[in-house]
Amino acid sequence: YGDIDYFRNQLDFTWDPVCFNGLPEYVDWLHTQGMRFITILDPAIDSEEPSYDVFTEGQKDDIWVKWPQNKNLQFNETKIEIWLDMYGLLVSLCF
Repeated sequence: YGDIDYFRNQLDFTWDPVCFNGLPEYVDWLHTQGMRFITILDPAIDSEEPSYDVFTEGQKDDIWVKWPQNKNLQFNETKIEIWLDMYGLLVSLCF
């Protein structure tokens, strides 16, 4: 499995091509052996990282958990991160 260590700058849905050079090939090899590579994801998405497509696309699709005032739910004292609205995302994918 891959935990937060394989992320680029600890950003979900990314991988570090320097520290984890060859990761795609390794995952392909695992598949040829009948195994799977499990990724561990953090539900919080960094909203301050410049050029972070995950956040940018999420903003376009408005997929974040909201406070009642329709503001993004943010947490973390040192770095502003927001939470994916997985329930809303799943509902929109199913219907």
